Amino acid sequence: MSIRKMWRIGIREAKMILHDPRAFMFFLVVPFIVTFLFGFLFINHMVIGIRVAVVDQANTQVSRYISRSFDESMRFDVEYYLESEAEAVKMIEQDKVDVILLIPKDFTYNLNRGKNTNVLIGINAVNSIINNTSIAGAMEIIQNCSVRLSAAGLIAKGATVDMAKNKIMPITGVMRPWFNSQYSYLNYFFLGVVAIALQQLMILAAATSFAKEKEQKTLPELVSCASNSVLAGLGKLLFYWVIALIIMVSVYYITFKVYAIPMRGKPGDIIALGIPFIIASLGIGMCIGLLCKNQINAMHWTMLLTYPCYLISGYAWPHSLMPDFLVKLSQVVPITHIAQHTRDIALLGHGFSYIKQDLLILSAMAVAATVIGLLLFVWQSKKKGGKATC
Repeated sequence: MSIRKMWRIGIREAKMILHDPRAFMFFLVVPFIVTFLFGFLFINHMVIGIRVAVVDQANTQVSRYISRSFDESMRFDVEYYLESEAEAVKMIEQDKVDVILLIPKDFTYNLNRGKNTNVLIGINAVNSIINNTSIAGAMEIIQNCSVRLSAAGLIAKGATVDMAKNKIMPITGVMRPWFNSQYSYLNYFFLGVVAIALQQLMILAAATSFAKEKEQKTLPELVSCASNSVLAGLGKLLFYWVIALIIMVSVYYITFKVYAIPMRGKPGDIIALGIPFIIASLGIGMCIGLLCKNQINAMHWTMLLTYPCYLISGYAWPHSLMPDFLVKLSQVVPITHIAQHTRDIALLGHGFSYIKQDLLILSAMAVAATVIGLLLFVWQSKKKGGKATC
């Protein structure tokens, strides 16, 4: 008997979920969307196509074999052949390459005489995922080339295969990490975590605040405090703009001063990106709050955005490894246009010219989100009911 009653309760709950679009989305649709999203995100399984610049100072058939081995590897893609190490480092600073392969002048000379010889592998250590993959992939290639070249040289001099295996003089790969020499995960992750936390808190603050006004039917009262609905909506947003800006500046000050994260660029460039980032995030929060029935719904939708936004932003997992549709989707997420640049300004010293395009995108996003939010506010405030005195 008790089992039958429990079954009836289960049927009742199922009907309630099916007749509630929000509950239906959260319990029966969102889990599958998130699963497919994350699956597509990591669909390539590993980091491939790491951009390489080659500085071949030896310029011999043997040295070209080394660089060709990198280009033929699935993990690497040789995009530039340069004349000097300084030019290659500048390419890393400009985010045009991730790895430098430097083959010294005496490379072939030492190898032909059975001497140990080095090649330099310079890596942009700012991104730990690319850094770790580059080290593993480069060492594997160097080791394979070392065995083949050394064995071939010894056999050519009359040694047997077994003798050659015992006398191989390896080519050594010397790793040089740039811009994050200690391989600090604090430098890599922390700035992105701060950015996603700021975005989430701003969206949540605006969403719950406007949802509360709507839930308690106090929108007419808010409008009565100003001459019209637009000014009332802007006035409420302005309060959050100022508070959010103070919080953002304070948080980044603590980030760089207390945790001693390097700052090679200008802090003003981060603030320049931060202002439209704040406005866009609060505008999105305003839209969510006014579209939701109550504060609980607003919190649910806000929290739902957290992990997908962070993962598709390109900060933790590179955009070059994502499907095109996810890269395009990430362009409407504010954090995409600030998290990576914040790290690059701090660690690589990127200037205003590198953030200009994303600054324009964030500004357009801020205007669009604010305008849509204000239109929703005007529409909601005209509904009947609620107090009308300030």
